[in-house]
Amino acid sequence: RRRLDGGRRQDIGFVAAVTVATPRYRKRRRDFDSTTRTPVVGIGSPVLSPDGRQVAFRALNDIYLLTIGQTPRPLTRDQWWKCDPAWSPDGRYLSYSTDRGGKLDIWLRDLRTGAERQLTDLPDAAALSGTWSPESTHLAFLDQNGALYTVEVASGQVQPVFGATFEPGRPTWSADGRVIALAAVVPYSARYREGLSKILLVDRISGAARYVDPMPHRSIQTRGDDGPVWSPDGRRMAFVVGSVLWVVDVHPDGTFDGTPRQVTHEVTDAPSWSGDSTRLLYLNNGRLRLVSADGGAPRTVPVGLSWANSHPRGRTVIRAGRLWD
Repeated sequence: RRRLDGGRRQDIGFVAAVTVATPRYRKRRRDFDSTTRTPVVGIGSPVLSPDGRQVAFRALNDIYLLTIGQTPRPLTRDQWWKCDPAWSPDGRYLSYSTDRGGKLDIWLRDLRTGAERQLTDLPDAAALSGTWSPESTHLAFLDQNGALYTVEVASGQVQPVFGATFEPGRPTWSADGRVIALAAVVPYSARYREGLSKILLVDRISGAARYVDPMPHRSIQTRGDDGPVWSPDGRRMAFVVGSVLWVVDVHPDGTFDGTPRQVTHEVTDAPSWSGDSTRLLYLNNGRLRLVSADGGAPRTVPVGLSWANSHPRGRTVIRAGRLWD
């Protein structure tokens, strides 16, 4: 505290008693020595193949390919970071983002031959959240600032589409390839970023954009993988609000043609469509689930993936000046 008197400043000392409550809890014990295998629950960004027979997903720092009913297999077996797998609608390619080339870029894997090539190489910018156009000729993607682009598969030519928004969701295409939709936050005011996560519809040719409310005064669950996701036939969109899955009929430009219908009654994330627009795959507490787009009882897709501690050979000496536990 300070006191001003006639321009003179005087410091006034004080003492305050503070009671500190020492927390008492059982510390978690981590088993670094056991070789017991444990089911993997850290599955991310699952996507259903166009024919509905396979699932690609991120786990254990790899992209796994699961033929439903079989054991999943890793595609790369390298040490680089990988995320955002996506199927080409013709089923031939799988795209994903990896920093194998020095920064996060989109790579393509030919599922027939296993050949891979780097597709994007933006100067000083990452490329992630890639999704394919209906004709398998382009991908829409985001950079690390949240700006929207497209890239031509044949040439690698990149085209800016829309400016950066705050941490937008993964883009999705209309059936005619004209409109790209994604989840984007609409702030309540210019002073704060807090607001509602709505559906942003961007005309790919003109860049004109408009926001659509998923529901009145409601937000898309998260702007990562929780939609919107356009059905391949262009007639419906799926998204997560209130931790459950909703499906709504839409016009070709993405505006709603009716009221959203609730499809699931359990915690739902990361929906993706089958190629015939009849089923949806989603995540539920580490499980893969399939459900009809018209509702009904979902079924679990067995993953059968497990992990165990690796035991490196040799000895590593760490000289630590200080240790904080």
